[in-house]
Amino acid sequence: MISDLKVSHSGIRGIVGESLTEETVFKFTWAFAQLAKRHSESPLLVLGRDTRPSGPELRQAVLSALSLSGCRVTDLETVPTSTVLVMASNLGADGAVIITASHNPPEWNGLKFYLGPPHIALDSDQIRLLTGLFQTRTQQMPNAAPPEPARAREEAMKVHLARCLDLVDAEKIRARRFRVAFDSGRGAGEEVGIRLLEKLGCEVLSVEVERPSEPVPENLAALCWHVADNDCDLGMALDLDGDRLALVSEKEQAVGEDYTFPLVLQRLLQRWKEEDHTGRPLVAKSAETTSMIDSLALAAGAELVECAVGEVNLSKCVWEACQERRRAIGGENTGGVIIPSVCFCRDGMASAAMLLEHAANSGASLSRLIASLPHRHIIKLNIPHMGSEEANSFIRALERRFAAQKQSRLDGLKVLFDDGSWFIVRPSNTEPLVRLVVDADDEARAASLADQVLALA
Repeated sequence: MISDLKVSHSGIRGIVGESLTEETVFKFTWAFAQLAKRHSESPLLVLGRDTRPSGPELRQAVLSALSLSGCRVTDLETVPTSTVLVMASNLGADGAVIITASHNPPEWNGLKFYLGPPHIALDSDQIRLLTGLFQTRTQQMPNAAPPEPARAREEAMKVHLARCLDLVDAEKIRARRFRVAFDSGRGAGEEVGIRLLEKLGCEVLSVEVERPSEPVPENLAALCWHVADNDCDLGMALDLDGDRLALVSEKEQAVGEDYTFPLVLQRLLQRWKEEDHTGRPLVAKSAETTSMIDSLALAAGAELVECAVGEVNLSKCVWEACQERRRAIGGENTGGVIIPSVCFCRDGMASAAMLLEHAANSGASLSRLIASLPHRHIIKLNIPHMGSEEANSFIRALERRFAAQKQSRLDGLKVLFDDGSWFIVRPSNTEPLVRLVVDADDEARAASLADQVLALA
């Protein structure tokens, strides 16, 4: 695997001991502290991490940099990314640092940085400032152990759980007594996820299995088995930092991450209609997210905004809508959904609560809810070992090959066809590869488009 450090609005990610060292973590954290100090002389920052084995040693580098910079720190230890940001909001903190590589393979780790309020990930301009500050830092990490910060893990989980419970009709969910197989990947979302499901009256069957962080169908065989063996109503899976949710139906089918956002949106649009609000709601989606979202938004009369891929782009769009007192939601095809009453980042726990409310309110199984969505066939592929120069040449070749079709360069290259099908090709923000997503009415059309694209790779 190529071991280049990935620096983008998705954070800092690299292979531990190669592109990502303790010294690199120290310098990037010091640089972030300087950004936070532009807003406060002694900023309060909230810290958390996922369960990767390299987390504790990188935590020491983070704490050394924050201590040297005069920051105040509240450490939540191992909790989901969304729990960190809920607590940052609750404390009125100046920002947050999360030690995680999210869905990347286990040899990777990284840092996510958030400034706030409203506690949104750094955008491209802020990342450029961060990188510039990183390059000016010449002092090495001190040998002395940094002071231990205040800890507030239990309080943070309680605040997060309360926000998720306030989001839904908890009594209606409890009345259904769902049996849920739950696979956290032994990640940061394990404890808070189980507690949330239990507070919603679910019988939880925890799947204790080591698997890759990304909750894609090929990694969820154990979850499918648990659903089948225990006659569960559904299965739920998280990535290691708990911000993405994937589903397994009662028919033991791993339906993929692409259905999480459409199902949550379907329920939320129903609620907004029932509540009879005035004003047009806003639905924000990333450029590679399924056209199911377009169909649902159009049918409900909502404004649809398409953003470049990256949580920060969705977060900013949703936050700006909320500043105008509009109802808003954001999401993407990775199982990440932003529900602003909980926080302005993707949150697997809030998504799980909303999905259970959808099933409880409708009385339908998960497979029936999925069947009620607009039908699309989705193919997602990674094209590995393609550097930036190769990727640019590949995209230019695709531009020429499909010159007669409508094209968008919002993020990479998106080509749209008259029959409603499309594909998008873009360099990953988090790994050294190119991502391809195809969305079409049927399997044959999707496969044909994927083959045409891959023929030029």
